[in-house]
Amino acid sequence: MSIGNKLRLSFIGLVAAGMFLQTPSYIVNAASTEAVDRNIYDGKLQDGRVFAPLRSIGEKLDAKVTWSSQNKTATLTKDDVTIVVKVGSKDMLVGDKTIHMDVIPQVEKGRTYLPLRYIGEAFGYHVNWYKNSRIAYLEDMVPYIGVYAQPIIDTEGFALLNGAISKAENMANVSQKRTYLKPYFTDIMINSLIREGGLNSTVRFQDVDTPMYFYPSDTTMKIYREVFNGVGYDTEESLLVKKGDHWLVSSIKYGFYEMRP
Repeated sequence: MSIGNKLRLSFIGLVAAGMFLQTPSYIVNAASTEAVDRNIYDGKLQDGRVFAPLRSIGEKLDAKVTWSSQNKTATLTKDDVTIVVKVGSKDMLVGDKTIHMDVIPQVEKGRTYLPLRYIGEAFGYHVNWYKNSRIAYLEDMVPYIGVYAQPIIDTEGFALLNGAISKAENMANVSQKRTYLKPYFTDIMINSLIREGGLNSTVRFQDVDTPMYFYPSDTTMKIYREVFNGVGYDTEESLLVKKGDHWLVSSIKYGFYEMRP
């Protein structure tokens, strides 16, 4: 079996296992019908729960938000439902009913974060969590509201990868190659690029509209793209890693698999 076929089969297994995911098309299509962006991009994942900033979730839900700095309580009102939560308390008041949560609202860098599932369900919405793409959706509305709890936003990861590839493809006439590549690649990857004279693919994976991706950890992102060439698929597997406050491309592997009847 060729290396390309082995690479493809390994990814088939990962996709089948749900490791590589794309945002469901029905969610993307629904969101694209609205000019207003309904997503929240600064959610966070902690203690197995997705948290969203108070003001952001209130705005996206069209709920009235009141914050008491003295009591550290947040009140959200939408239609005939009123929710009251207190920072540091697991008790949430919904109307005259007390709900005991398994996590507490938090304050981080001056911003109040609320547990998304409890808030969404209190307002009557179904909250669905896509673990590998690290996006939670409130799906009982059009357009859906997506709360991104990603280590690096997916589109930012794609843009970083494309920018890095562009640099590696145009390094031949650069004298200070290491300095030129350092903002985009890890040292190990830079050594490989210098040794091999750049990337060894002539396929433009940058034009792929819907890459597959997932986050193995809070400091890594894997991206998989493929392009049909008439007889099979050229493939690209990339790994992004977080070093300090910056994300860098750690590896790019190319493969090929042939379509057979």
